[in-house]
Amino acid sequence: MKNFTSILVFLFCAFSAQHTLNAQIQPLLTKGAQSLRQLEGAPQMNDLPFSKDENKKVVDRDDPVFRLRASRSDRWENGWIGSDSVVNVYDNQGNIAQSTSKRFDGSVWKNYEQYFRKYNVNNKETEVIFQTWDGVIWANGTRDNFEYDVNNNRIQSTKYNWDGATWVNFSRNDSEYDSNSNLTLNTGQTWNGNSWINSYRTANQYDGNDNITLRTNQNWDGVGWKSINRTVYEYNTNGENTLFLSQAMNGGVWENTLRVIYQYTGTNLTLELSQQWSSNNWINSSQWIREYTANGSHASTIRQNWTGSSWVNSSYITNEYNSHDDLSVRKYYSWKNSNWEILFELSYNYDVNNNLVFYLEDWSELSSVSDYRVFSYYDSFINTNTSTPELFPIQAFPNPSNGIFFLHAQELDQQPCQVFLYDLLGRQCLQQAFPGLTSEPIDGSHLSNGVYVLRVIAQDGKQAIKHIQISK
Repeated sequence: MKNFTSILVFLFCAFSAQHTLNAQIQPLLTKGAQSLRQLEGAPQMNDLPFSKDENKKVVDRDDPVFRLRASRSDRWENGWIGSDSVVNVYDNQGNIAQSTSKRFDGSVWKNYEQYFRKYNVNNKETEVIFQTWDGVIWANGTRDNFEYDVNNNRIQSTKYNWDGATWVNFSRNDSEYDSNSNLTLNTGQTWNGNSWINSYRTANQYDGNDNITLRTNQNWDGVGWKSINRTVYEYNTNGENTLFLSQAMNGGVWENTLRVIYQYTGTNLTLELSQQWSSNNWINSSQWIREYTANGSHASTIRQNWTGSSWVNSSYITNEYNSHDDLSVRKYYSWKNSNWEILFELSYNYDVNNNLVFYLEDWSELSSVSDYRVFSYYDSFINTNTSTPELFPIQAFPNPSNGIFFLHAQELDQQPCQVFLYDLLGRQCLQQAFPGLTSEPIDGSHLSNGVYVLRVIAQDGKQAIKHIQISK
């Protein structure tokens, strides 16, 4: 086992005396996005284009040297009001073994929910138990178990529900891979009380470079598999996605529904054009125009909608960076009365070790919507057996997304790796194993709107850290 010496480093500990607390609790980082969609005329921020932008570290929630030990979040209601807190416990291999969250009831922090995680010798997650606090004891909720093949590909995921006395089957997911460890078939089943019943499956095809070229989704109709929809992908000579084509099955014939065309300047994605299929023609829908800094970081994105004769501005995002090229401010605007009107902004502060220690959602321009902030606390671990891993640049696209996105890193396209997603309270929300990053998309569609931290660990120990936003 690795020997760790833990030195607690409190990075933020002072809160203003004027901050009052009350019992109203709301989910962190989700209200803002939900409220934005409720605003009349507010732009939809989903499905923005590729992110060849933030190839810079924003925050490392599970770094081998600095690990997130705890976080707390507040919201603004005529004063900062306590909302949520999370404390993480790590095993000797540096994996999160337990995460416990609490919520403030106006006078004290009360238990809310917790996760217990187990791992195999390859640090692959094998079990996750979710519990909620019933006011007296921790009550079991769900359990997930995972199995892997000799190549460390996840081949089976089984979910159980607690019925008060024992764990009961609920759903199962089986995966198959080709000789290059590309996921070729993913089958979902549900438990009917006596046996496993087919529900859905996804079949993937790849080109000689292991880029996915076709994904077909099917549902089980009780007798056989029925095709529902499919997606066709095309790439340029650099391996960059140039076409996303969605089709639906109608009367035994594939019919076009949506396509997205991507254009690049060098390696930077500069234009994304979305079109809808109507009356045997492609009709413009929306487009995203992106600009970059001299360092190649994403500077801004303008979304425009097609009126039938011209493009009209809709939304605008700008990014600012600190001296380390870490994202420090992101602002969102809406086009109103021939001007850009700010909606809200996100602010990020870092410690001397480049860990994100403070996050703020500022909705001051919209008096009906609360602000949010997050404080993070880290332990500093001295690991006598390993050194700080090498970080490499990575691309995520689209970003922001509806939860489904792709990753690309030249160094990892053909190298097995692990992908993790964490929320801004440090809770692990997703883990997937890949034979190479071009093999399949990351599916976080089940996650709530908000900002997440992506961590990729390659087989050779190299890592990548990236900021991901989900906006549905």
